[in-house]
Amino acid sequence: MNPALPPMSSNRPYLLRAMFEWLVDNATVPQILVDATMAGVKVPMQFVHDGRIVLNISPSAVTHFSIENTHIEFNARFSGKPHFLYIPIRAVLAIFARDSGQGMAFSEDEHIEQDSQEDHFDEVLETKIKTTSKTKSHSAKPAPKKVSKKESKVELSSVPDKKQSSDEKSPPKKTKSKNKPQLTIVK
Repeated sequence: MNPALPPMSSNRPYLLRAMFEWLVDNATVPQILVDATMAGVKVPMQFVHDGRIVLNISPSAVTHFSIENTHIEFNARFSGKPHFLYIPIRAVLAIFARDSGQGMAFSEDEHIEQDSQEDHFDEVLETKIKTTSKTKSHSAKPAPKKVSKKESKVELSSVPDKKQSSDEKSPPKKTKSKNKPQLTIVK
């Protein structure tokens, strides 16, 4: 690495935009796994399990959707109630198709230094929340999934089966399924 060159920005927002477009183009339901414990994450906390939340970001489920270089923001409904969601890019742990599990996972220890942008975050967020509360959202309700502690880690081999009930305490099976490819970890 040449010390005279400025450091490169994170490739995560570019990969997220590309994966989102690819998933939508292939008629799948794109979802993101978010670390809800990170600073700056604004999601409905009652739907967070083990510090993680899976969000449906399908164009039919959200409005005012935007993937910026520093964050993802959109409006969505949870239990019929509209919410403004703000997710710093570094809090996105994976993006994947709901049905097939195809997608990409990101390393949890990758942190993007954005001190100056985070200082401005609260001011921007308050403006967005005020604007959002004045307009009604007509989006479909996202379908958050319960994700167990073991499943919420980035080393997941697949997306949880819909058939497994939330009452089951047994660990997920680690067999590879032909229909559910592994997520790729990007460092």
